[in-house]
Amino acid sequence: MKKNPTIAQIRAKKRTPIYAVFDNIRSLYNVGAMFRTSDAALVEKVFLTGISGTPPHKEIDKTALGATEVVPWEYRKDTVELLKEMKKDIKFDIPYVFFSSVTGTGVDKLKDLIWKTINE
Repeated sequence: MKKNPTIAQIRAKKRTPIYAVFDNIRSLYNVGAMFRTSDAALVEKVFLTGISGTPPHKEIDKTALGATEVVPWEYRKDTVELLKEMKKDIKFDIPYVFFSSVTGTGVDKLKDLIWKTINE
């Protein structure tokens, strides 16, 4: 019978050079699901920004199924400042995925702001 890998073994795995930025994700269950997806893809690091919930939290843990223990993550209040820092960092050449729960007219403003920030 095959044993499940330990947390230490999972943490030691080579991660995919992708950063995931999750901005203003209100649902703690969605945050947990994003951690689980990031774990499956071996994402290098997750950034939670804005009003996104952060571990430890029982709703996040319920859907993350342990992923919060193995996926490297960091919380930042200001998404734009994070993107500016990422741009200055040589690792900005690493692809990143950006998810936001902003809806309506806020989406266009956010897209414009991000585009402007990245291309300054």
